[in-house]
Amino acid sequence: MKMPAILSKQEKAPILAVALLLLIAAAVVVIIQLRPGRPAGENSIAVSSELRRAVQQEVLPASEEAPIDRELYTTLNTDSSEYTGRQVVSMAQVLYDPQYTEEGIYFSFRSVSPEQDGHVLYGLAFWPGEDPGLSDRSYISMTGTLLGDYSYVDSYQFQDRGPALYLTELSLSSYGEIFAPAIITLFPQVQEEHDGCAMCLERAEFAKKESRFFVNLENDTGKSIRILVQEAEAFQDGQFYNCQVNYNSEDFSIYEEIPDGESRTVILTFPTIVPDSDILLKIPITAEYEALNSFDLPVEITRP
Repeated sequence: MKMPAILSKQEKAPILAVALLLLIAAAVVVIIQLRPGRPAGENSIAVSSELRRAVQQEVLPASEEAPIDRELYTTLNTDSSEYTGRQVVSMAQVLYDPQYTEEGIYFSFRSVSPEQDGHVLYGLAFWPGEDPGLSDRSYISMTGTLLGDYSYVDSYQFQDRGPALYLTELSLSSYGEIFAPAIITLFPQVQEEHDGCAMCLERAEFAKKESRFFVNLENDTGKSIRILVQEAEAFQDGQFYNCQVNYNSEDFSIYEEIPDGESRTVILTFPTIVPDSDILLKIPITAEYEALNSFDLPVEITRP
């Protein structure tokens, strides 16, 4: 059997030089792709070079026609060419983490509305301004000009294509603001601490469709902790309410562990509770599958 040839140092040198150049080139590409100071997330998208060239050209102001009606969104998902240059004004949810570049921020989205009437626009958006704090599942309010159809690769490496918007206005919103606006908001600031874990009820929002409690946890237990969401309860006048799973919420960190030494604010959602008498929240915690004492957080309702 013929043995493989062993290269001398002189023969290896050109090969190593080429490999080094390839590594440097790859690093340069990564640096160009990212806006300084913002690393690409594992869940981020990648837009086509065609779209990146398009947004760097002069984008004309949107036509003076009225913004595209939501009833046309299904048509835009298939072919938006007839509506290029028209304005889109919508609430939306960010899908996947954004892509940060030197020219601005790209992200994919789906439009949302309180009516939930089935008229949903799926597309791409480019924002040339400062990052308002976008991430996967963020809710936003946006206004932009339709550029046409462009392709992108999602975080699962599937290529897709959809209408792209050049945004002129962008601001963060929230699930509650869009779907279940608070009628009454309280700031109890009730705190309890035991087993090395501190919990504070920062805010309570009472909406027509649901009740939301914003709870901050500080973990100094020496272990990772997690809320037992399915066992959290609210009590009022002899009635109890189970915590609900809200699949549309932007906050899914409630189901994730909080490492030792860290803190996090999560949103607990319950059915509609009328804030006309005191409420007691019971929130159980587990530390690496070891049950800790439940936290009792009272919400005192001041009567007129």
